[in-house]
Amino acid sequence: MQKEKQDEISSKLEMANATIQKLNETQDCQKQQTSQYESTASIQTKNMLDKLISTFNKPINGYTPILNEHSQSKLAEFILKNGWKWSIQQLNESADRGSTLVWNEFEGAIRGNGAPDLQQGYYYGQMAEGKREGYGIMYCSGTNNAPYLYECEWKEGTPINSGRYLLIESSNKWTMFDGPLIDDYLISGIGSWQSEAGQSYLGLYKHGDRQGYGRNTNPDGSYSEGEWKNHKQVGLHKYYNSNLALTKTKDHGGI
Repeated sequence: MQKEKQDEISSKLEMANATIQKLNETQDCQKQQTSQYESTASIQTKNMLDKLISTFNKPINGYTPILNEHSQSKLAEFILKNGWKWSIQQLNESADRGSTLVWNEFEGAIRGNGAPDLQQGYYYGQMAEGKREGYGIMYCSGTNNAPYLYECEWKEGTPINSGRYLLIESSNKWTMFDGPLIDDYLISGIGSWQSEAGQSYLGLYKHGDRQGYGRNTNPDGSYSEGEWKNHKQVGLHKYYNSNLALTKTKDHGGI
């Protein structure tokens, strides 16, 4: 019975990438439907997004970014190389006719579950009745003196649905989370994590912690699969090399 359960969970994990893709496809479909109606929202422009990128290169609260030879911070460098989560066209197609596009101050937020709180920053996106509503981008720093960039959909001021956020660690390396965001600004559901060094995780999250079945992949392509609880490995984990051959199993206990 346990083997059947593991096979079932492993199958679900294999479908996780497809599930995330379907979430994005659903959002694209919603954007296309929205674009059929006349929108009162302003149009996102490259100039405003470039203004946001230039903001990444300036000190914010107690954080001063390290600039490369092109005077770009690590966060700006990431966006210039990899792009935004959504293109300008996608953002404009998603514009809600009941929202307006603004550049506004972000007031900060308490995240909970041991995660650093978010300090004041900047928001560029849709708003309605004085609250973030629709698609928008938020940049701020945390109480851990690290910069954060959120690209997500918003409802009554807080994140909802699939989005992503990046943070720059003290080593000046980026870390990215992608998946369902909730009102604590953390991932809950099937999500992914990726580091600049090439390590990644795909699996279940709860309030930002790995919680449930997941796959942790190393830069060389080797990986392990198993259960997680409160962000720690528990139970039996299987380890595979880059050729997908099982190399060992290890019981981490804790169940």
